[in-house]
Amino acid sequence: TIAQSAVLQGAAITAELVYALAELLRFSLRKVGTFVTFKEELQYVENYLYIQRQRFGDRFAYMVDVPESLKKIKLPAVTIQPLVENAFVHGFAETKTQDGLLTIKGARLGDCLVRITIADNGQGITSERLFEVKSSLMADTEISPPGTGIRGVYWRLKHYLGPEADLDIRALPGEGTTVEVTMPIS
Repeated sequence: TIAQSAVLQGAAITAELVYALAELLRFSLRKVGTFVTFKEELQYVENYLYIQRQRFGDRFAYMVDVPESLKKIKLPAVTIQPLVENAFVHGFAETKTQDGLLTIKGARLGDCLVRITIADNGQGITSERLFEVKSSLMADTEISPPGTGIRGVYWRLKHYLGPEADLDIRALPGEGTTVEVTMPIS
């Protein structure tokens, strides 16, 4: 209804934003707790990036480098988008980013593992804050944390994919943040 109202008022960009937001909500509400293909997850991320493009304009660019063969693998839904969102919330939004770059890469590690890397050139994280974030991932991994943030991603990886699945964060203040998700191919 909101999107159609925007169309009738000649606000095409607003209508597209509403449609993208609706797709984000549908995906997160219907898919959390299930497995999706890497391709589906990337489509979900594309909706999020469309919304951010309207907010940031040309102040950021993004690159997705995932081989077609990896787009068929299954992963817990809402694994990549929260990590991409962190790049905007913590990496780009708090500064006057002009040349922000976000990359999403996928690579096979042997026959049984895949590594997904989400990297940004934003403001990075202090070593103290990085320690806090990493420590919070380990806290009470038996209980699903609320929301779909980084703790939720870590929990879903461990809960659904077992001990081989992992999430590692590297960051330097002023130089950006890199998050690597390693998981068995399912």
